[in-house]
Amino acid sequence: MRQGDELRIVVPDAIEYLAPLQRLVDELAAKIGFEEMARGEIQLGFEEAFANVVEHAFDPDEQASFEVRLRMVPLGMEIVVHDEGLPFDPGLVPEYAPEHLKAGALSEGQGEGGLGIFLMRHLMDEVAFVNLGRKGKETRLIKYLPRKSVRELSHGEELAAWETPIEEKTAVSVSPPERIAYSIRLLEPRDAVEVARCAYRAYGYSYPNPHIFFPDRVVDLNARGSLVSALAVTPEGDIMGHAALEVPSGEAGAPVEIGMAFVKPAYRGQGCLHDLTTFLLDEARQRGFGGAYVQSVTTHPASQKAARSVGFRECGLFVGAYPETMNFKKLGGEAGQRLSLVLAFLPLVAFPAETLHCPLRHRRMLERLFAELDMHPRMVFPRGLRPELSPGQGEMRVSVTEATAAAEINLVVLGMETKAAVRAVVRQLCRKRIEFISLRLPLRDPATPFLCDALEEEGFFFAGVLPHASRGPFLLLQYLNNQIIDYGRVRIASDIAGDLLSYIRSCDPGEDVPPSSPGNGNA
Repeated sequence: MRQGDELRIVVPDAIEYLAPLQRLVDELAAKIGFEEMARGEIQLGFEEAFANVVEHAFDPDEQASFEVRLRMVPLGMEIVVHDEGLPFDPGLVPEYAPEHLKAGALSEGQGEGGLGIFLMRHLMDEVAFVNLGRKGKETRLIKYLPRKSVRELSHGEELAAWETPIEEKTAVSVSPPERIAYSIRLLEPRDAVEVARCAYRAYGYSYPNPHIFFPDRVVDLNARGSLVSALAVTPEGDIMGHAALEVPSGEAGAPVEIGMAFVKPAYRGQGCLHDLTTFLLDEARQRGFGGAYVQSVTTHPASQKAARSVGFRECGLFVGAYPETMNFKKLGGEAGQRLSLVLAFLPLVAFPAETLHCPLRHRRMLERLFAELDMHPRMVFPRGLRPELSPGQGEMRVSVTEATAAAEINLVVLGMETKAAVRAVVRQLCRKRIEFISLRLPLRDPATPFLCDALEEEGFFFAGVLPHASRGPFLLLQYLNNQIIDYGRVRIASDIAGDLLSYIRSCDPGEDVPPSSPGNGNA
């Protein structure tokens, strides 16, 4: 099976077709490179997704079919089970705990659906349930090929040396570091192990994207274009730092993220991050991206300043978006709480003026953020009846990053029951102990101001905006699951970000702060 190939099979709604499909899944998994044990896990995960549709998606007397899609993805295999049957809310399925398996019996009120979802999540590396509105729903399963992490690739004594606190190995100089005539270039396969070690030396194993610690994965992602890694390299060939374009998959016009940025502590202060970012912006322009964004932590101002120095401008702030366990070696800024992220955007093409439908209460802040981005849309504020919406839940996409206990809800099409659908997803995510949820609302949709008001009644609050070349700007909201943020610990590097922080604090339902003037739509 080649990268990009996709096998689509339309299956009658009957369990008897499971066995032959499992044999096909196993054969394709073997061709991709999975060993026998992993193939068994893939087959069982697929069985649970298949059986869930057969048992619950259609009425017993209904003659129906659904689709199974198999394809090779960067680092592994994806299975998608798509049906247009009865709506399904995983959040309503009782939670299944490992002790139920150990006891060998289901607890009272525990259905096999809970066991099936439990097995899918523990057998596969990624599991997502996607509501497509009138287009039905999908269960998406991904399994990664086994790879060795940098810990496994390093000699024991070598890694043990780096386990020593960094301050004991590299003295902190109070004078400016001696300048090094480094160069910037794209990653080559032979660099991948040292890139993983570079990430470890900068963050330990606390960096939230686990792929960076697997050299083979870094090589694969770059070869397939999902990552574009750039390196700062000394004349002697030592890798000083790394940053990458994280390319969105299959969404035309989506901005590209510049992330996975880190510099070895011994080389900080050389300007690596600035030059890596400039290099990647040129790559993004050459590859036709309409815009780029970065997310900078607020435990220290260094990355925020680096982003502004190359033209990025702040447009959002996610409070409590990263776990507090993230380790910033020698950069200081003890968090003591979940970390916040400043979102900054840089247009790479001229964005046309367009009509956007905005919540009145956020008028002043939205006007200021768009002006900061040098974007001048026509902003319309609702003063009449809610526009008519299509029946149903609309279309939403939900992604979960368990490593950071964070999730994103992307509302693509709004419907009459979108609010109820979001409430159900939030309930499910909170039960899974997801601590931070971001949400995107399309500002081109006349219903967005009304849905924004409704979601803010549910505990969401303002986060900012994010432009999109083809779908138009998004209004960003955020939700905290039992997290209290000490806003005094959030370190900000610019005036606009400081005003945004104050405004977001005034919107946070967990804060008893009077509204700040930028959001006063009646002023």
